[in-house]
Amino acid sequence: MKKRVWYLALAFATLLLFNTLQAEAIGISPLLIRTNFKPHVEMNVSFAAINPGDNAIKVKVGVGGELAKYVKYHGNESFILSPGQMQKIDLTITFPERLKPGSHEITVGLHEIPSEEIKGISVFGEISGKIIVEVPYPGEFA
Repeated sequence: MKKRVWYLALAFATLLLFNTLQAEAIGISPLLIRTNFKPHVEMNVSFAAINPGDNAIKVKVGVGGELAKYVKYHGNESFILSPGQMQKIDLTITFPERLKPGSHEITVGLHEIPSEEIKGISVFGEISGKIIVEVPYPGEFA
């Protein structure tokens, strides 16, 4: 009998937990862009932030990686995406005179910012798109 009450209490607690659990979603497109290094060239790149969910979400944009100092983001650091909305993220990469041969990475991160209205347990997402810059090795691969 005690075992049955224990299972009933556990089932009720689980139901209560999932009743207050909220999860939002965010997407980015494309996930990966590959490009070749060209000294002193300005390259424009665009990503799209996507809200496939049913609620508006606040999003913060961040740029990272070893080449982040060569990237300029042309929008607001944070913005609100309505349900089903897509927001373009425009970047300009200004390549330096030279880079070390090999692959170099730039990440474009989208981070959901919690809303003050959400109560209970909440899960917030973070997703990143990548830009891979290939610098040829001298000689055979140049």
